[in-house]
Amino acid sequence: MNDYFSNVKQGLGDAVERQAHLRWYARLWRAPRARPLVVVVATLVIATPAVAAVSGWFSPGKPNPPGPVSPVTLYGVVKPGHSRLLQLRVADEQGGPPWGLRVVRTTRGDTCVQIGRVEAGQLGSLGIDDAWHNDREFHAISPDARADIHCGSTDAVGHGFLNGAIDGETASVDLGGDWQSAIKIGGCQLSGFGGGSSRPDCPAGANRIIFYGLLGPDAVSITYRNPGGRLSTQRLLRGVGAYLLVFPYNAKTCAEYTHSWDSSHSCNTSTEGGGPTPPVPGAVVKVTYTDGRSCNLSGPSPRLVSRYRAFTRKAARELLGSDYRKREHRPISAKLRAEFERLLVQFAAGQHLTVTQLNHELGPIAPQCPAVGWVAPKEPKITTADVATPIHIKTLPTGSYGCPNKLKLPDACSGLGGLATREVPVEWSFKARRAVTNSRSWYEYSVRDPGGRDCDEQGAGSSYSTFHNIRAGQLLRFSQFFAAGCPGTYEITVGYMPYASPANPDNGGGADPGHDGTILVGSASFTIH
Repeated sequence: MNDYFSNVKQGLGDAVERQAHLRWYARLWRAPRARPLVVVVATLVIATPAVAAVSGWFSPGKPNPPGPVSPVTLYGVVKPGHSRLLQLRVADEQGGPPWGLRVVRTTRGDTCVQIGRVEAGQLGSLGIDDAWHNDREFHAISPDARADIHCGSTDAVGHGFLNGAIDGETASVDLGGDWQSAIKIGGCQLSGFGGGSSRPDCPAGANRIIFYGLLGPDAVSITYRNPGGRLSTQRLLRGVGAYLLVFPYNAKTCAEYTHSWDSSHSCNTSTEGGGPTPPVPGAVVKVTYTDGRSCNLSGPSPRLVSRYRAFTRKAARELLGSDYRKREHRPISAKLRAEFERLLVQFAAGQHLTVTQLNHELGPIAPQCPAVGWVAPKEPKITTADVATPIHIKTLPTGSYGCPNKLKLPDACSGLGGLATREVPVEWSFKARRAVTNSRSWYEYSVRDPGGRDCDEQGAGSSYSTFHNIRAGQLLRFSQFFAAGCPGTYEITVGYMPYASPANPDNGGGADPGHDGTILVGSASFTIH
């Protein structure tokens, strides 16, 4: 396995896949459900000043360097001859080359898009605002440029389905935030991010917020909100249902498009998504299809949202105490989950709704549209008997371990914190009975802590899903350090996703194997004394 992707997955997977970035009540209510794909990009997407400050024509320069890629990891690599620059062109408010969209197909079955500026029939980035040393040249983006690829599902006849948004993109489409290419490309960082970067801050008004998608062959048009609220209708590119919207990114548009009611969203992050639904609140409020059907994405009632947020604050004080803000991102015990669900039933009843109806009214947090036109592949029916296998656990001696350490564990530092505490290294393994050959299939595990206590040390309540091809019969090994100060019996549960739906296409382990669309592989337990 490529070491780079292993490190990225370890860093992102532990946080994103157990939804540690979400507030406590969002994780309490939604952790058992399979969620739509939302990938939080590890590196900041950088902002850049206005293109109007430079010429509207750029001479050819060096191409963007491709990042490290593997045909069997994450999205894979672009298949030769499977890339196409669409005819979509969107003007930038500051001038310069228009924005465009390229569609590619990968070795792991994904349909992906790349976004950039278009000059002379090529997709690329611009040498302005400290990118490419301000050479004022056009730098082509290769189809294999990992830093600028956003992926979704492919159906049985080759139609792609995906949606996403990028907030904080650069007018120069600066790819220097990824890998070692930053040394060559340079660039500025999003003002106010404060990540300790040596890059200069980009000036105000330099950012872009971008909405993009492939809605399938049956999608005809979208209705979307411009900055300020004015509605517009745009016909989609026939055959693929493609759209691309580019707006200024600032505090106002961030609040308008991403922060208007979801208080957990930060206005300096980059997100991308897969599945048949644009991000919400987002810009797209309606999708119309060939048969006259339409899907409304305008979001939940502001009044209900306000009441729900007030309820969660009250529940937090009741369940976590007055200092609940300091405890919101800690692992959740089974007892806390049960108490919250009891309060949630009472709140829903007060709104004359069941919990199911409340979940529907709130979106859930993100309204969904069906993948109209999706042709499901003919997959064999797989049962628990086809994937069940023993889970073997090995517990190592308790001690104070650092990173690096001399233990020959598959995940050598997973679960280690910055504090000098005593940990219990645990390894578990099993043989995969079914192969994984694309990004919509994976194995996942979850670790359930002893429960009933405030077990907030590292290691408790984590989850993970694989992100690479796996052979039938291959031995899969995982490991983690658990805090010795949190004794009790831990349960490890493993699941297998044979083929995810288009709303959950890529490594979307829901942290509840056997109940989130995956098939139960097996479970085992170990005890910390």
